[in-house]
Amino acid sequence: MSKTAIFVSEIVGAIALTVLTYGAGSSILAAEIGATASSTLFSIGVAVGITGVFGLLQPLLNPQDTSVPGSQQNAKESAAFRRVIYGEMETGGVLTYDSMPAGGLPFQDDGPTGNWRHQIYTISGTPITSFGRNGVLVVVIDDVATELQLDTQFNSGYYVPVDYELPYGGKTGWHIGFEFDTGDPSASSAFPLLSAACNDWTPGKCIQKGCAKVHVAMRYDYTCDGTQVSNFPLETIVPIYGNGRVPTLRFPVTGKPIVDTRNPLPGGGYAVATNPRNPALIVYDWLLDSDYGEGADPDSIDVESVNAAANICEESVCVYITQAGNSIYEMQYLCDGVFDQAATRGDVLKSLLSSMAGTVIPPGDLWHVFAGAYNPPSITLTDADLRGPIKGDFRISRRDLANGIKGTFIPCFLPTNQTEGQPAAWRWTDFPPYQGNGLQGHPNYIAEDGGQIIWKDVRFGFTTSIWMVQRLAKILLQMLRFQVTLHLACKLTAFPVQAGDTITFIHERWASLETPAPTIFFVTQATLVADNSGGALAWGVDLVLRETDPSVYQFTPPSSYANQGEYSQYGTLGTY
Repeated sequence: MSKTAIFVSEIVGAIALTVLTYGAGSSILAAEIGATASSTLFSIGVAVGITGVFGLLQPLLNPQDTSVPGSQQNAKESAAFRRVIYGEMETGGVLTYDSMPAGGLPFQDDGPTGNWRHQIYTISGTPITSFGRNGVLVVVIDDVATELQLDTQFNSGYYVPVDYELPYGGKTGWHIGFEFDTGDPSASSAFPLLSAACNDWTPGKCIQKGCAKVHVAMRYDYTCDGTQVSNFPLETIVPIYGNGRVPTLRFPVTGKPIVDTRNPLPGGGYAVATNPRNPALIVYDWLLDSDYGEGADPDSIDVESVNAAANICEESVCVYITQAGNSIYEMQYLCDGVFDQAATRGDVLKSLLSSMAGTVIPPGDLWHVFAGAYNPPSITLTDADLRGPIKGDFRISRRDLANGIKGTFIPCFLPTNQTEGQPAAWRWTDFPPYQGNGLQGHPNYIAEDGGQIIWKDVRFGFTTSIWMVQRLAKILLQMLRFQVTLHLACKLTAFPVQAGDTITFIHERWASLETPAPTIFFVTQATLVADNSGGALAWGVDLVLRETDPSVYQFTPPSSYANQGEYSQYGTLGTY
């Protein structure tokens, strides 16, 4: 798409229109048009006066990352903000209890080779769906993924390593045990095993109701320095709490349970979502939450828009074709991440939206939720629908322009690399950059920019797929390249247009330009206004439009093992 400058002689300065604003000689609205008409038009204004409080395009054009940077590590703080986890994540926790009491209580004081230390790591300030991954209970101990099972050797009630040869197992006795609590908000007690071992953990008190947490019991091993190896079988002395060293722990979890607005219950409300990673449903949950979200009334949210966005998120896309010819698919958009409740609410919303290239329209009438997808134009406007001159911005600033997107994300896995060591999963790492270089099906924006390479750095803290993050990077780049913004002062014939619509706008004088002007626009704002600038009260609709195109959301999929479409070879074949 050429970006030759468009010169339009009649485009002049800003349009001086103000919502419900009158000249010095004007009286109140009721005196001008009558109380009944005033009431009617006010109700219309509530329905149409949708303004971009959060900025509809801002979540992608200026992504915010509010994920907790160190969430994969455990933290010890005197006062810590509660965390919120959506989707699947491998996370640490905040240390909220630490005790090593003496005494002969069960699994507490077994002599110098068996003293125990007990800790609680609070994972989330909300309930979570489950611990583990894909139905398997796993904890990562010192970077070793360790599958757990209920202790069958001593029937202690703890979950212990399945394989005694992995760190902290043991043929004749385990060295680490876990007790899990998903954070039932109605619970009256927590961690009965901890209560049995530590007198200061009293059932019914300080149970962190509604918080997901893990109790870790660690056996002290004085033999970890190797001096006692000849006296004990090696497998029984793998040190877990050797000389006071606490291992690094990470907990794979599926985060907060959310509802599916596509599945209403007969008695009211909605069923629990089977896909708690759906970004549209997560945004719906965030909008409702009064602790860290918007605290919106359920009736103030356009559920139909949420449902449509949720369906788009769950569309299946091919991301890879194996050497054997098998196609690998994933959902279009997923949301996986963690933030703390101290984060600015608007920034959190932008972060959640960035995982689905989405937008949210604050309520003139209702909250509307959109996932990143192209919608064909629903209405056509022409010069006949205008009540004033056009204002246009035909280029974004050089500071915001880019012809390539690079940055970091937290991958749930990375393809096997044949040549060099791969970064570890669930750690911040670079995603394969998406560059408009004309190669591998990419548009050639570098040529449009005179050969100058211009990168934009972003962080996607709520996307864990190496393929999904490349699709999001392209969408961001395309939205930057389609740069034209129009401000239209329209008559009431534009009343049906709402923010979030895609429309066609045709201006006759643009038809003579050698380079065709854009005609398809995304409506970012639609506001009912009373215009008194001409000396007489006139009602109209002000629109703010951003150029769009079907190619913004198109991504060439793989066609064979040798042709992986627009996906980077780093992200598919494991080569740089």
